Formats: sequence, structure tokens, C-alpha cells
Amino acid sequence: MNTVTEKRKRITIPNPYNIGFIDRSLRFIIGGVLLGSVFYLMPTAMISILGSEIMLMKLLPIVSIYPLLTAWMGWDPFYHLASINSSMPIKEDMCGDIVDQVKTATHAKS
Repeated sequence: MNTVTEKRKRITIPNPYNIGFIDRSLRFIIGGVLLGSVFYLMPTAMISILGSEIMLMKLLPIVSIYPLLTAWMGWDPFYHLASINSSMPIKEDMCGDIVDQVKTATHAKS
């Protein structure tokens, strides 16, 4: 009565990351847009008389650091404080050994 699934235990390893793939992708895009908008606003900031666009041009690279850095690291300190985790748990031994893979591929019973 020992089947392949009964023989193999699936062990869940604690995941050090708390940002999932979609969340990371969105953070890279948002950070890139914020950083890239500096180059878009640069010609208008030179013409501006009020100086509000010059201040925005200085703040956007600073604001873009947070989403880019958290996406690069895969860990967000605010997610950690709020106990939010959008990543999947890491499973050890997902494939098994070669005997289990052949049995699964050929649908053979053990």
C-alpha cells in the first residue's frame, strides 16, 4: 500500500521573501516609470517659472528607489510589519527521484 505520494514527504521551507511574482513585476514597472518620468519632465522643468516641476524632478528619483529596491530584494518591510505575504511557499523535493518520475510518467503503480 506504499504509493509514491505516501513514500515521499513534502516539506515546506520558510520563504524569506514576502513579495510575489506579480507584485514584484508591478513594482519594477512603477519604479521604472517614476524614474523614467524624470527624463520626460526635464525639458518642461527648464522652462518652468514657478519651480514646482523642478522640485518634482528632484523627488521622483527618491520616490522610485523604494519600489525598485523592494522588487529587487523581494522583501518589503511594510509587508513584514503587516504580516502580508504575496509569495508562494517553497516546496522541497517537488520532483522526487528518477524512479518516482518514471513511475509517474508511465502511470505505473508501485
